[in-house]
Amino acid sequence: VLLTFFTVGLTGIGCSSAEQTQTKKRSDGLRRIALLVGVDHYGAQYTPAVLKKHQWVRLHGTVNDTKMLGAMLKTKGFEVNYLHNQNATRDGILEAVKKVFLERNNPKKTDVLYFHFSGHGQQIQDDDGDEIDGYDESLIPYDNAGKADGSRNLRDDDLGAIFAKIASDTPNLIVAIDSCHSG
Repeated sequence: VLLTFFTVGLTGIGCSSAEQTQTKKRSDGLRRIALLVGVDHYGAQYTPAVLKKHQWVRLHGTVNDTKMLGAMLKTKGFEVNYLHNQNATRDGILEAVKKVFLERNNPKKTDVLYFHFSGHGQQIQDDDGDEIDGYDESLIPYDNAGKADGSRNLRDDDLGAIFAKIASDTPNLIVAIDSCHSG
């Protein structure tokens, strides 16, 4: 399974709002589907059971980044799906990946699928012995359990298994992670 990681420059898109951009119709017949996840609300007000010193700091701009990226992808013919903040829980992200990519209508090998996560990332203790350095890379969802407890994080092993299943359906899967410890 080949997963492609890259950075997308968003300067000069030329639209004032991602919501105003219409999906451009393409004549090449390829179906393009994107799932863009942005989490910038972290902190005690969102996860009150976690001690303040173990809270993730709020990020500024991740949701806006996904909206700008979505606007650009729409000009390239993508159907864009968003998960932001309180909707980007651990279960919400996993369910959206399954629904948008695995359970899409009329799947074809030529479909182009794009997943993007913008938010915090963390290395946590490897739980199955497959990491040389002893750590899993993970994404931090909205409903995280704090810096000291990675139990609600999305581990690279879990995401890798889902992405491998998706890639077996279409080789055109792009995964972009905008977070610390994304590799």
